[in-house]
Amino acid sequence: MEVYLDNNATTMVDPQVFEEMKPFFCDIYGNPNSLHRFGAGTHPKMVEALDYLYEGIGAADEDDIIITANATEANNWVIKGTWIEHILGG
Repeated sequence: MEVYLDNNATTMVDPQVFEEMKPFFCDIYGNPNSLHRFGAGTHPKMVEALDYLYEGIGAADEDDIIITANATEANNWVIKGTWIEHILGG
């Protein structure tokens, strides 16, 4: 039996998640923030997913969550938004 211990780098996608996401890999793949036809097709799906997320974690509104592109951006928000303010005595 093989054991995979590098899940920090890459993790196998759960089959249920893959099936749910499959249309976005093959058919509905436009940038949801673009104005072209492909983007227009994905934008409603993104809004639906965000609403599902907000409801799932009990967020009162979208201002309760900051969605970042990656961990580095999230860490910068924390450092620049709280730590620097604390250090400078804000």
